[in-house]
Amino acid sequence: MNFIATKGGVETHAICPHCRKNIDAAAMGPIYRIQMEVCQEYGISRQELLSTRQAPKYVKPRHIAMARCIDETAANYNDIGRLFNRHRASVRLAHRKYGKRPYEHVIDTRQMGQW
Repeated sequence: MNFIATKGGVETHAICPHCRKNIDAAAMGPIYRIQMEVCQEYGISRQELLSTRQAPKYVKPRHIAMARCIDETAANYNDIGRLFNRHRASVRLAHRKYGKRPYEHVIDTRQMGQW
C-alpha cells in the first residue's frame, strides 16, 4: 500500500497497487488491526511488514499476520494478498504454515514411508 494521507500519525487513505483504487484505511478494519498487532509484537514497522524484504525478521511476522487474517476475518486469499502486496499463493502458504485451520486433506508423504 502506498499511503498518501495521515492524520495524527494514522494513515487515513491508501492506494491499492493492483487496482489503483483509493482505499479508506478504516475500512480495512480487522486486517489493519492485525497488521498493527503483529508489528508491535515483533518490533517492526508496518512498512517493513508490507515490504518486499525476504529476511526472516520480516517474513515470519508477515506470514503470521496473513494467517491470522484468514482465521479471524471473512477475507479470501486474493483480498489479503492485495492488502499485503503479495500473490494469493503466498497467503495460502502462510496459512498452511501458521494458520489455526490447517489443510486436513493434505497427506504428509514423509509419514508414509517408501513406496
